[in-house]
Amino acid sequence: MKDRTIEANGLRFHIVEDGPADGALVLLLHGFPEHAHSWRHQLPALAAQGYHAVAPDLRGYNLSDKPLGVARYDLDVLADDVVGWMATLGYERAHLVGHDWGAAVVWHTAARHPQRCASMTALACPPPQELGRALATNFKQLLRSRYMLFFQLPWLPERLLRGARFRRWLTEWAGRDGVFAEEDIDRFAQATERPGGLGPALNYYRAAFRRVGDALRTPTKVTCPTMVIWGKDDPILGVELTNHLSRYVEGTVRLEVLPGVGHFVQQDAPAEVNRLLIAFLESISHAPKPGGSK
Repeated sequence: MKDRTIEANGLRFHIVEDGPADGALVLLLHGFPEHAHSWRHQLPALAAQGYHAVAPDLRGYNLSDKPLGVARYDLDVLADDVVGWMATLGYERAHLVGHDWGAAVVWHTAARHPQRCASMTALACPPPQELGRALATNFKQLLRSRYMLFFQLPWLPERLLRGARFRRWLTEWAGRDGVFAEEDIDRFAQATERPGGLGPALNYYRAAFRRVGDALRTPTKVTCPTMVIWGKDDPILGVELTNHLSRYVEGTVRLEVLPGVGHFVQQDAPAEVNRLLIAFLESISHAPKPGGSK
């Protein structure tokens, strides 16, 4: 694996990549409150199968740029980042894989830019519209997601979610002990202490609440091959959020629910996620390459 900085959509992004430069592109988008390190188990596994696997730090996270303003973290802007990464890396399309907030971005990108999506895999996140609908109709999910309301407050969440509180909170979200090694928690915690802190990452939630009306609109369906992987024991996003996926996908959705697994699916059950992901990708033709190059 190697890491470097690329430019896209007017910003600089830190990426970690593995695999042949001419392999089909797989973009792996992390969730909150992590960064590219959350895909440490998937990058070499995909590379070994001949894929060009790339995990960026999303805007606002770790070593990537952290623009000011909530509007800079709107889903449309985040989807444009994904398209920008493809262009910079020399691809017209990619297989999109996302966890948590990264999966929300993948859902939105696949619906907004269908021609750029060879396939999509969402881990532990429903379509954003479905989550918005659930927050308005499912009291149990609203209780699970009450932290999202806390994140709407200015400056206070940034102040409180630091140091020991951050570490404890990350472990609680995992649903059980042993999901993260201590050095992994250290890496995620240290990233929140970089200039800009946790505020830009929290702006994803603040921007999302400005789109509450989206839950009432008729969704634009995803048309590419789609897989959803969920931990049955996820303590913050209930598996019932997968009950209405057909509203958002044209065709069949492959749904895999993993027993005994919590929210951080690809880190909690890396071998099983790798098996499912590689089998899914191998069932799809590799993404076309622009200009006969990548």
